[in-house]
Amino acid sequence: MDGNDVDIVLLLQNTVEDVQLVVDEIEGLGYSVVTVVAPPTRDSLVRILERYPKAIVIIPGGVPGDFREYGGRVVKGTYSLKPLPKVLRIVDPRDLSPVSPAEKVLGEKFVYVVAEVLRNVASGISGFKPPFSPPPVFVLSEVYVDNYPNAFEALLEILYRVAAGADLVVVGAASAEAQEALANVYTTVSRELSIEFGVDPPSHGFQKPGLLTGSQKPALYMSVWEGGELPEVDSRFTTVLPRYGSRDVLSMAEDILRACKWGVKEGLNPIVDPVLLRPGASPHPFESLAALKIARRRGMECPAMVGVNNVYEMVDADTTGTIPILTLASAESGASAILVSEESAKSRGATAEARIASYMVSYTLATGSPPKDLGFALLESKEKAPGYRPPSGCNALKLLPRRWGDFRV
Repeated sequence: MDGNDVDIVLLLQNTVEDVQLVVDEIEGLGYSVVTVVAPPTRDSLVRILERYPKAIVIIPGGVPGDFREYGGRVVKGTYSLKPLPKVLRIVDPRDLSPVSPAEKVLGEKFVYVVAEVLRNVASGISGFKPPFSPPPVFVLSEVYVDNYPNAFEALLEILYRVAAGADLVVVGAASAEAQEALANVYTTVSRELSIEFGVDPPSHGFQKPGLLTGSQKPALYMSVWEGGELPEVDSRFTTVLPRYGSRDVLSMAEDILRACKWGVKEGLNPIVDPVLLRPGASPHPFESLAALKIARRRGMECPAMVGVNNVYEMVDADTTGTIPILTLASAESGASAILVSEESAKSRGATAEARIASYMVSYTLATGSPPKDLGFALLESKEKAPGYRPPSGCNALKLLPRRWGDFRV
């Protein structure tokens, strides 16, 4: 291709996976594109500009520095290459900035890029079905009925969790005395609300008080120990807990693999829960995540769910920071679902925060970009007090569906 015919030069600092797919997508917008692997130094930029005299050179958005000296011909793209074609559908490359990454230049408009990426991630999702590996990352939110004075109050809380964006609300009870109340509340919500629900009873005899006729089958049953008593409840998925024989991470990985295989053998359609204990307990939370990551690398063929509430409830830090970090660590370890609860004033709003974290992390895993400048104003929910409920959503959430199953592809 003659240098005079090139519209865009993508300056890469190393060979990027799927670069040809990105080039093809940009060329589909009507631009002629070449790629150059070189450092963004003055010498290399001058050579590129001379060779392609009419082109705009797009460098990675994370490259530090100010490139205004090149008269608008060197601009910053996105942090990673994959979202760039979606950006160029919205703005002309000449309107990108020589100083700031495209994410900042687009501001609130960048949510449309995020939405398109997430729509691709959500393609094929129908109901609660976590994949073996993320993305996406599903959000489960648990409501313990024995924390509420009556069934009506529990139902109000469940409605709030649904509105906050939970993909699945788990109706649970901590005490045997609440078992019948649990059955009644579950029956009511499964009849009246349009999303799927899970159940977390205090014992496997949950069904003995009687799930009333007409209630739907739980999407998820929590939980069964590997090798233990099987539940009497018919559910689409069952979480299986590994029995750790030691605190050695490699041995724990084998225990997780064994739990997966046992659940498959028993026909439970298992989702493995590596069990994150509170900070200070053994195994430490990130040891369990490390074991999960090793198990995934060794070929574990079960989805995994991580309950992050044991960690954030026991740390004097706000959930707006801990939940995204725990979600990212869980997803990088191979979990495609996280479980939250809202048992303290500090954790009020955890479901909405987990929803945002799920979208941020799923975007990151899909694009290789950091979860930054995406339009999700997590810090807006910083004020916490007894009875606090977060606002209906930040800018980005107002333009996005509230759960994975609601995306229209």
